[in-house]
Amino acid sequence: MTRTAARLHGDMPTDEPARDRPALTKDRIVKAALELIGNEGLAACNMRRLAAELDVAPMSIYYHIPSKAELLEAVADGALADIKLPPDDVPFEEAARIAGYEARRVGRAYPELLQILFDPQRPAVMEFSLRCVEMCSAMGLSEEDGWTAIRTIGRYVIGSVVADLQLLRAQGFTVRSVAAADDEWLSNENAEELERFFEEGLAVVIAGVAQLRR
Repeated sequence: MTRTAARLHGDMPTDEPARDRPALTKDRIVKAALELIGNEGLAACNMRRLAAELDVAPMSIYYHIPSKAELLEAVADGALADIKLPPDDVPFEEAARIAGYEARRVGRAYPELLQILFDPQRPAVMEFSLRCVEMCSAMGLSEEDGWTAIRTIGRYVIGSVVADLQLLRAQGFTVRSVAAADDEWLSNENAEELERFFEEGLAVVIAGVAQLRR
């Protein structure tokens, strides 16, 4: 029986000395939650399971994150922060391509978070979008066209992830398997075609958006 399983079944004491465990922080909780969601799906991410994974009492988590809703928000922020923006010295088209693939990678890693992950009403998404608009402005787009560019590319990426999910689920993939990692996506018989479709479509979208540049 694993340590987590033992904790869940009450076969292991929870009152180990604090010095034997790293300090509990919000970042540690979010990282553990993302790992759970990425490996087993959103249903696995609850306070009791997180406490077992982190080797703490459930109430310790509530001290840092008071509710399940706030946990979900923090987890979505953590996933969003995993999107690596392109360096400043690359051409606009390549920067847009890098950003598109990064957003897709994170969307695929946490498919059940898609709806909240890129919700434009969330403060973290707004801040992320502003950074992207600033990058677009530095590459020759007006602020208005920068917003058009990131909305267009973002919606294409989200739509592609959703379409790919539908295909995989039709073939019997579960949330747990599609959330695992790229190997679950890339090992499927349609993977090469899905990659080609995404690449070709993204190229068309970027070519259109590039026409907005001064």
